[in-house]
Amino acid sequence: VRLLAAGIVPALGDQAVFLVPELVDALCDKESEVRAAVASALMALGRDAASAVSALAAALLDPTPAVRLTAAQALGALGPVAVPVVGSLIAAMGDEQAGVRRAAAGAVGSLGQIAAGEVVPQVIDALTNGNPEARLLCTGVLKTIGRDAAPAVPVLIATLRDAQADVRRAASSTLGALALDAPDATLPALRAELADPDAATHHVLVVAALRAAGKHAAPAVPQLVELLGSMDVDLRTAGAEALKAVGQQAPADAVPALIEALGDTTHSHVRVLAAGVLEAIGPGAAAAVAALTKGVGDPAAVVRRAAATALGALGPAAVSATPALTKAVEDLDPSVRRAAAESLGSIGPAASSSLKALINAQGDANPALRSAAAGAVQAIAAGAPQEAVPLLAAALTHENGEVRYLSAGALQAVGKAAAPAVGEL
Repeated sequence: VRLLAAGIVPALGDQAVFLVPELVDALCDKESEVRAAVASALMALGRDAASAVSALAAALLDPTPAVRLTAAQALGALGPVAVPVVGSLIAAMGDEQAGVRRAAAGAVGSLGQIAAGEVVPQVIDALTNGNPEARLLCTGVLKTIGRDAAPAVPVLIATLRDAQADVRRAASSTLGALALDAPDATLPALRAELADPDAATHHVLVVAALRAAGKHAAPAVPQLVELLGSMDVDLRTAGAEALKAVGQQAPADAVPALIEALGDTTHSHVRVLAAGVLEAIGPGAAAAVAALTKGVGDPAAVVRRAAATALGALGPAAVSATPALTKAVEDLDPSVRRAAAESLGSIGPAASSSLKALINAQGDANPALRSAAAGAVQAIAAGAPQEAVPLLAAALTHENGEVRYLSAGALQAVGKAAAPAVGEL
């Protein structure tokens, strides 16, 4: 009967407020199922159950996990009135039951968004002194709180040296989020840590946080560029990934180091990442055309594709790569062929010498390449009709039906300039 009565309360809504004192008493019921149902009823009442805060905080020590879990959730639902017992919730983040720990952390995060000034210092203390489970959850709570958790940045930086790997990774993730929400407080601290030679063992985690900051990490670009010359391949990789996340905000000063990274003959993924950063920088990376052109002939297909794609991002500035890209249109790897075709289209009319290869590629067995080649043919032909029209007219008698069809479409797109091909049509 008591269990059924507690279960009815949520359906009554705010009309059940007068029952709060009785529900508080029922939190001490001898039956755990009743206690859990009562905590759930108080959670449903939310802020109307303000007078139950102390009783719910006490229930965090209940011998039954389900009661502790629901009590934590209820305190989170009560809002500001539960802030005075946030210490009890933080203690519950060290509970032996994972569900209780998560519920307590969720409640602390919710309360921290409401009253960061009171909650964050207590979370910082737990991050410094708590058990590993609590420390891990504290980093997540600070991430949930967001920019108002900025006072925790120094402690989070220190947590990058935590004995537990998962705690270190979580701290890095939270610092990355704070670098977006509170860059003025976070980025200088991350940069200082990256400059500290005594912190070298966790520099990868610092760089991971900078990567999460994306374009906001632009002030750290000089340090990230330096990492490209590191003897530690993981650090080189992390630096390249962070630079790619910065994207077009990365200055041209980064290009020489990226060119050098393209020459890393030992690690193909470093070459891929370097090409990816140059792609993200775009036209500002024009000085890398020669190195990227060499990359189009790399032994690794993933590098060839990345280099070809990066050249396309440079646009007309990559015109000197036209012969290499034209050859790559016939690469054994279909993804390389497609990237080369797309990049030739991005270079535009200046790549007209590639038209014959692109027209033939319209008949490739790979539909993605056919589409890319057709797009490139149209892009080039539109600005170089004198070179394109005779080749397209000749292609109208090609043995491959796709080539004939797509070439006719290209001539149509050229418009009046295609008049000499009318007879072939």
